Amino acid sequence: MTAEIAIMNKSGVALAADSAVTISSSGKDDQKVYNSANKLFSLSKHASVAIMVYDSASIMGVPWEVVIKSYRKKLDRNKFDYIKDYQKHFVQYLEQEWDCKEGEGEYVTQMSVAMFFDVVETIDTEVNKYIEKNKSIKDSEIRKICRSSIKLASDSWNEQLKNSGHKAKEVTAIKTQYKDEIEELIDGIFEKRPLNKTDRSKLLHIAAIFAVITPGINNTGVVIAGYGEKEYFPSVYDFNIGKILNGNASISYNSPQRITHDNKACILPFAQSAEVYTFMEGMGNKIQDYFFNNLSDILKTTYPSLLSEEMKKLLSLNDADKKKVENLAANMGEGVYDYIYNDLSNIRNNCYSRPVINAVSYLSAPDLSVMAETFVNLESFRKRVTFTSETVGGPIDVLIITKGDGLIWIKRKHYFNKELNHHYFVNYFDEDS
Repeated sequence: MTAEIAIMNKSGVALAADSAVTISSSGKDDQKVYNSANKLFSLSKHASVAIMVYDSASIMGVPWEVVIKSYRKKLDRNKFDYIKDYQKHFVQYLEQEWDCKEGEGEYVTQMSVAMFFDVVETIDTEVNKYIEKNKSIKDSEIRKICRSSIKLASDSWNEQLKNSGHKAKEVTAIKTQYKDEIEELIDGIFEKRPLNKTDRSKLLHIAAIFAVITPGINNTGVVIAGYGEKEYFPSVYDFNIGKILNGNASISYNSPQRITHDNKACILPFAQSAEVYTFMEGMGNKIQDYFFNNLSDILKTTYPSLLSEEMKKLLSLNDADKKKVENLAANMGEGVYDYIYNDLSNIRNNCYSRPVINAVSYLSAPDLSVMAETFVNLESFRKRVTFTSETVGGPIDVLIITKGDGLIWIKRKHYFNKELNHHYFVNYFDEDS
């Protein structure tokens, strides 16, 4: 996990990211946290634009740092008018030019294994049920169970493909390209279970469907921020990406945030952001959710039910009158809930979030960077002093992007001694570097 933030006003945008990365070899109980990950990068050596990544540190088995720096070399000195154009160009690069065939093969294999083990489990469950009921089973009955289990899975996944928005030709492309690998998995996972040619064809087909319509194994959040050539104020665009398969990326886009004459400041936390929300709202998200969910249940359901029950006993009401009392109390409870919710929302806005946003709108670029670093430090400090995994921590990378000065690093870790590697900085702006 990680903690990242973008804070911007008309002066510029500050970005900050921690360095913690969680590595797991077999599950949640076998994890290790390293504080050396790079999550914040310049997207271009010549334009005022940066990129942050969070959640997964890799895409299709390739570290994001490698992908981003490969794209940066491709971008070279090209510049775009708007930040949304950088986002579009970066996604086009991932889909059309970046070669990730080995990663694709590994992904298809992982999806196929998961799918086939589910089918095998269904077959074995049905076989065991039959044996338990009939004390024995014939080979012909096992074949029948295999047929029906595979057909059931095939019908289900074909229906899901229809509703997914993906096209049949995507599935055909995966079947054609990875047929040998999937067939080998069928041999290994289904072992001696009787399969005919039709069964194998259906298994190949549903494995391809599963690979195509599944969003991905580990999603990554990608944040692109800064200025296009025609933009006087900064903007932030972010999206989530799960996989890239045969030139099609599984992406969900979030609403962009832009500084305008009306929208003078923004604070945008990403990934772990509980402390930011506590600071901005005056109450943590978990407390807010607990309070409002329980208050709603009490005022709209629990209290009306208890009141109507007591009124029935006290006044000897019939069921119809009891229901009227319950409905009346529920309507009154809903009104009380709405009043409390709106009043508390006004307190949050007037006493916490609005004053902070108003102050941020007047901060200088250096002050924006201090604020961004402080918010990430808050998340890190919480992890450090509580009995939880320190999934936020390590050095904090901070940069500022302004229209006049471009991208300026305020804090940046290097894995090497800068004094011993002058050539790195000398060669940084070379066309071939």
